[in-house]
Amino acid sequence: MKTVNAFVEGLKLVLRYRKYWFLLYGFNLLFALIAAYPFRILVRRYFGHSLSAGAFLTQFDFMALTNFLKDNAPALSVMTALLVVIGLFYWIFQYFFAGGLYYLFLNEDAPKDLPNFWKMAAIYFGRFMRILLLGVILWIVVLFIYFGLLEGLSVIKKHLFNEIISSLLRGGVLAIVVVIILFFNMLLDYTKTFLVLDEQSSVLKSFLKAIGFVFKHSLNTLSLYYLVSLAGAFLIVSYLLGSTFFNGEQAVSLLILFGIQQILIFLKIGLRLEFYASQIALVKMTRWPFSYF
Repeated sequence: MKTVNAFVEGLKLVLRYRKYWFLLYGFNLLFALIAAYPFRILVRRYFGHSLSAGAFLTQFDFMALTNFLKDNAPALSVMTALLVVIGLFYWIFQYFFAGGLYYLFLNEDAPKDLPNFWKMAAIYFGRFMRILLLGVILWIVVLFIYFGLLEGLSVIKKHLFNEIISSLLRGGVLAIVVVIILFFNMLLDYTKTFLVLDEQSSVLKSFLKAIGFVFKHSLNTLSLYYLVSLAGAFLIVSYLLGSTFFNGEQAVSLLILFGIQQILIFLKIGLRLEFYASQIALVKMTRWPFSYF
């Protein structure tokens, strides 16, 4: 019951600060336009004013694609590097934006205006970047676990002659790794919560508190995390089913499909905020700050 209550309270928090939801969507759209603009120029220059540009963008033509890639290899290399840089900036920007959101979600009496939001985002940005570095370390741990499991699987496969069992074992290894990744992501989310809640500058102390909180309230923390993840899976499945009705090449179908994609992106951003808000709500429901361990 506490899981459902935390989910609902988190949703209320997200709706209460919905202007930041729209703001984050706007920045997401801006980064997407910046990333797409060089590619758009390249396509228009290559195809000129011919109708083949529209065909290239709306249906698969292997020969046209091969010629396009061969003739524009240097430009595409530069563009790929540019996309990596833009993606990196966007990733870092997410951490900057999250600092302001965590502060507002945890301090509902604080001023809700944009100047205060940007101020708090700047204050917590450096600390959240240290959490990002901690996340990189955890990802390296996941890689070691993954390769260790694959090595063990290769030893077991030498004594197996059933391809079905071998496939099931590979699927089991992948499932274990996915669960570990989700668990580490959840720990990092709670680390951010405790870092802002305690006005803490030590990421390690906040991380240890997050570990203690997650293990003490394992049923609620895990069920809440997977409940929000399930909502995300529902969104993706709904989009895939809905997009099958608009897979034509007509302008109206493409416009409707674009609109559906934007709605999906908007809802996915809201779901990310729900992760933050619902976990914060759960922490508030457990008589903090006396229930870390």
